[in-house]
Amino acid sequence: MKLGGNIRQKWSHLSDLALRCIEDGADLVFFPEAYQYTQDMDIIHRTSEFLETAAEWKETCMSLAKKHGVYIVPWDYEIKDGKIFNMSYIIDRCGNEIGSYRKVHLTYSELKSGLSNGTEFPVFDLDFGKVWFMICCDNYFPETARVLGTQGAKLVLYP
Repeated sequence: MKLGGNIRQKWSHLSDLALRCIEDGADLVFFPEAYQYTQDMDIIHRTSEFLETAAEWKETCMSLAKKHGVYIVPWDYEIKDGKIFNMSYIIDRCGNEIGSYRKVHLTYSELKSGLSNGTEFPVFDLDFGKVWFMICCDNYFPETARVLGTQGAKLVLYP
């Protein structure tokens, strides 16, 4: 992946990659953790700028999902009630957000940066089966997969 460029250039790159996947028959496309912010991780602490940027990216992903009738799973940060979360969310084939997951197991650097952890492991029932998320360090804890498996999840999305 190209690491240079600003956030909008990275969105363009991710959108191009998504279109190539869709053209190759993908029914679900998800994006990697932190890619769009590799040159500007501090944006999450510039709240108003970040919120505007995150909303623009979400609209881009919703349009892509609706236009092509596929599931899109963006990764992003979320600011809610004064807390910052590392998260992913699912956009359905009609372009609607149907659910999200906040990373539960944070890294030391995320904790030091002021991020908050999620507390739930939701399972999402899509038209082809149940899916769930694990982000980064969630993968280090086998209990995560065990809990999600007991909820009937069949596919893990690991951005």
